[in-house]
Amino acid sequence: MHLGSSAGIAIAPNDAAQADELIANADLALYQAKSEGGQTYRFFLPALRARAQARRGLGIELRRAYAENEFELYFQPQIRLADNAVVGAEALLRWRHPERGLIVPAAFIDALAESSIAPEVGRWIIRTACAQTAAWHGAGLMLNRMGVNLFPAQAHSQDLLQDVEDALRATGLPADLLELEITENAALNFEDSNTTLRKVQALGVRLAFDDFGTGYASLNHLTRFPIWRIKIDRSFVNRITNSVEDAAIVRSLIAMAHNLGLRVVAEGVETEAQAAFLLKEQCEEAQGYLYAKPLPAAEFEVYLQGRRLGLPAEGSLEDAPARGRGIAGNAQRSPPRRKLRRV
Repeated sequence: MHLGSSAGIAIAPNDAAQADELIANADLALYQAKSEGGQTYRFFLPALRARAQARRGLGIELRRAYAENEFELYFQPQIRLADNAVVGAEALLRWRHPERGLIVPAAFIDALAESSIAPEVGRWIIRTACAQTAAWHGAGLMLNRMGVNLFPAQAHSQDLLQDVEDALRATGLPADLLELEITENAALNFEDSNTTLRKVQALGVRLAFDDFGTGYASLNHLTRFPIWRIKIDRSFVNRITNSVEDAAIVRSLIAMAHNLGLRVVAEGVETEAQAAFLLKEQCEEAQGYLYAKPLPAAEFEVYLQGRRLGLPAEGSLEDAPARGRGIAGNAQRSPPRRKLRRV
């Protein structure tokens, strides 16, 4: 066992005069210590209480937003570098506030992930993304997959399998067109939900590590969990043309993934030079502003109509047996593509 400790400290009488309030303030300081990585201590400051109140207020606003259907999905394309064909997309959450307008995830996603409605919102995201992908397929806009980010609460929930089955059944979307993304930090606590993830994978659904390279998961997680693809974090990609160190990291991540039979998507690609570097290093796909910013469904449909849509290239990693060891190495070939069912 590896033990660590954090401490929150409040001092009477300056921080509080009553025991309950003193303990509450120490708890706020402890929360701050943990949020900064843990294994440290923090003293209580009045600003911590103000932030806690703001978090509670935001949580109330998020519950109201969900009840009043203020959440929307935007979509960002994923491009095959070999021929610049659109092969997939990622569904990204946005909040259209009645007074503040469109709010980007950075302003609310962490609070939403920690809220009690996270599983409900996550369920809505999966079903909405599946329905939209099925609609595009029905219109002849054939994407290879749709990526959906899971909240940690979803990934740990025994309801995930049922939620995915219900979404696929209701929309008629083939399971192998859905790709669920989890962060590598969340994978550290997946021991209790690994059985559920394997059951989800058994449906034909793909699983991917998002923001790979920024977390604390050991490389062992790449073989112990049913991962199909890694997404290299934008913080590495945006410096690959001017940082020898970041270029070496990205080059190593791509090589490691391929040796394990995993596919690779590079996030945050913004320049032709970055795309050229990734293509040279045999990265299969890229995602970023070079190709398109996240778009609402109607605009993304227009984007698809003007672009080449690519099925898996012959002989590509997408349709080749996985190499290496572990779950990825045992998954011999992707499930056969099924026709959409009319429901």
